[in-house]
Amino acid sequence: MSQQPTVFVCGGSHCSETKAWRKLCDDLDGYAMVREVRCQKICDGPVCAIVLKGTLTWFAEVDGRRAREDLHDVMGGAKITKRLRRRIATKRAGRMR
Repeated sequence: MSQQPTVFVCGGSHCSETKAWRKLCDDLDGYAMVREVRCQKICDGPVCAIVLKGTLTWFAEVDGRRAREDLHDVMGGAKITKRLRRRIATKRAGRMR
């Protein structure tokens, strides 16, 4: 049995009160373990993080269908796309508040 990946989703009011945030969480439900965390102070929502090559990597503006699909693909082992790479939030790289 394979373990579901964990996705950390910013639960700050700027991110979590949007339709895009709800869509992201709904889209990840059943595919990944969604863990809501406190505001990461990189509001450009919705904001989420996954562990890539042993490092916590944050992504901002994961608000479109394609960005969510890219996130799924990367969690499944695919290479990170240019579209998703542009969304990496380097300010919080490798850490969480």
